[in-house]
Amino acid sequence: MGRLDKWSMVLFALCLTFPLTSQGWVNRYDERFDFACPKGQFLRHIASQHRDDKEDRIFALSCTKIPNGMHSARGCKCSWTDYVNTFDEAQAYQCPGEGYLAGMGSYHHNSYEDRRFRFYCCTEPNTIVHNCTYSGWTNSFDAAVYYLVPDGKILRGMVSYHDNSKEDRRFQFEVCDMSRRRAVVG
Repeated sequence: MGRLDKWSMVLFALCLTFPLTSQGWVNRYDERFDFACPKGQFLRHIASQHRDDKEDRIFALSCTKIPNGMHSARGCKCSWTDYVNTFDEAQAYQCPGEGYLAGMGSYHHNSYEDRRFRFYCCTEPNTIVHNCTYSGWTNSFDAAVYYLVPDGKILRGMVSYHDNSKEDRRFQFEVCDMSRRRAVVG
């Protein structure tokens, strides 16, 4: 059995406390993944574990319903972005307009020992995204990520940067409130 460090144990305990996806990790080391929430849901939990001998990360992602009944079955529009970063470079992505993150995809390249990311963004009609804040860095290099979007918030963006000596990324997340757009009476 491999050695478990302190952060692996913490991540394991958190995964038992807050179940992620029914299948657990959405990828294996060195493999591509595309994960999308059903319409009317957004990414709520993001967990990731780095492994030095692979110089890669596995991810566990899960979804929850848009807060406060903001989902509109007929008006919700979602689409995938292209890959938003190049290998070994910083990445900062925010869903455009009033969008929120409802999925993420990524692939790994062994020569760079890094990942590129793309995102699945959705918008709901007659809503606005506001009061946005960043989480701060959620991990150190080579350490686990476990991020839970605060209650009543939605996930709008992700920032990360890569270190070639560590061959890993650090992550932070942008969260916002979502409200109904007020009708303008003229």
